[in-house]
Amino acid sequence: MPEKGNIRTEVLTTKEEFGKLKEQWNGLLRQSDSNVVCMTWEWLWLWWNTYGTDKTSLSIILIYRADEIIGIAPFYRITKEWKKLFTYRRMLFIGSDEKSLVSEFQDIISTKKDKLLVVESVLETVIAEDLSDDLLLHKVDTSSESTLLLKECAAKESILYMKSREFESPYIKLPGTYKEYMMQLGSSTRSKIRRDQRRIAESNTVRYRRTSNAEELDTDFKEFVKLHTVRWKSRSQPGSFETGRFKGFLKSIAIEMLKNGDLDLYFCEVSGRPAAAVFNIRYNNKISFFQSGLNTEVAPGLSPGLLLHDNAIHEAIDAGIEEYDFLMMGSTDQYKKRLAKESRFLCDIYLARPGLMKALKRMEIKVKFFIDFLRQRDLGTATS
Repeated sequence: MPEKGNIRTEVLTTKEEFGKLKEQWNGLLRQSDSNVVCMTWEWLWLWWNTYGTDKTSLSIILIYRADEIIGIAPFYRITKEWKKLFTYRRMLFIGSDEKSLVSEFQDIISTKKDKLLVVESVLETVIAEDLSDDLLLHKVDTSSESTLLLKECAAKESILYMKSREFESPYIKLPGTYKEYMMQLGSSTRSKIRRDQRRIAESNTVRYRRTSNAEELDTDFKEFVKLHTVRWKSRSQPGSFETGRFKGFLKSIAIEMLKNGDLDLYFCEVSGRPAAAVFNIRYNNKISFFQSGLNTEVAPGLSPGLLLHDNAIHEAIDAGIEEYDFLMMGSTDQYKKRLAKESRFLCDIYLARPGLMKALKRMEIKVKFFIDFLRQRDLGTATS
């Protein structure tokens, strides 16, 4: 374990060690700039319980000052294969994999004043203990200090640094009153919401409700999954619940958040039939929107999804919540920009140690030589 003065590092590799970190993890997270629900111990613990396999191994790097944890790099490791020619080890954030997006705003956890020291120590530990050949860090906030520090520290260690294109994440900075919020909207969106609100008031057939207990959650989660599937099948796409692991993960998150009163699973019902649902989480005085479901056939002429977001935003303002975060936009999420006027941006960061790049270059040369040899052989000019 590398040590610098009273700074030392430790690498945790077992689930038992991970399980004991809850209080220290969340305590440090609350002091950091990375204090989002996707970085909480509960979120990442439940993700690991769902997505961890015998082909993945924990590599959580802890940075200590004396006996105090001042930094956490929540990594795990997989083994990759390059063109069936050789294998190499890759580190990723717990909470993400290479096939599906589950977590956003991932980061190395530390206080602002210790960020440089922590990022330096993390990369030094990866090299000194030969933990990995490369790192692929998904959905990091481009405004996070880690983005720049990883680039600077990588240069010092002769590590390749690459940043992907940026992904937009719209959010609403909630004002003090609902009336002020409505005035922030574009005129067409505001008119549409008010028109639908009048129709609802006249019909008296629409109601909003929020899941309030474990018994309701069991039924409501199934209905939410059903609405989500209907929405995506209408677009000839599978949706997020096509694989059982994500469904199991989100259900476990719902159970955990409901215990603390932080789950906002809302439904819009028309004549007693569910027309729309949104899966929101309250954390750190903001709302994060994760998933939705919609059945347009239940409410012809209305926009139940838009109305449900509007109702959730109204309740958030009344509760003194500061922000309503739509998280990362997909190709069909333009409606988010009609409701939100501000955005953050996320990126993927790739880091590769010099040894890996040299090995790939050597292998590339060998493959090229072999291909040239075969071509020459076919032409009858090869020599051995």
